[in-house]
Amino acid sequence: MRFIGNKDIFYGVDIFDILIKYIENKLSKDSSNIGGMTKFNHLVDHKKTMLIRNNFLKENSYITDSEYQKLLVEFTEAQSIATTLQNLYFKYNMQKNDKIAYRIISNINKLKSMDMDTVKYLIDII
Repeated sequence: MRFIGNKDIFYGVDIFDILIKYIENKLSKDSSNIGGMTKFNHLVDHKKTMLIRNNFLKENSYITDSEYQKLLVEFTEAQSIATTLQNLYFKYNMQKNDKIAYRIISNINKLKSMDMDTVKYLIDII
């Protein structure tokens, strides 16, 4: 984590821990304005970018067909989970249901683990 002025800048998997802390803070405080939808929008955009990156790597022969297929499955699943998180967060904003917040946290942990494994694999092959 870096600090620039008054803003925190996060890199890599640190964002998952930040998202979890964010949700936990919302659980512990009575807040009528939960906000923060952009955090999950950025997560979905990042997963879309990883799919585009995978296509670039394949088209430019940085990875083989089998590596491409393996990454395609992983990145597609990651995008699906990120979209689910986005939708759950929207639902949480509307209903303020703690069970939804716990589902969000569970999915963030799942996505974090998946990302760490997939990125390690990607680094190993290129």
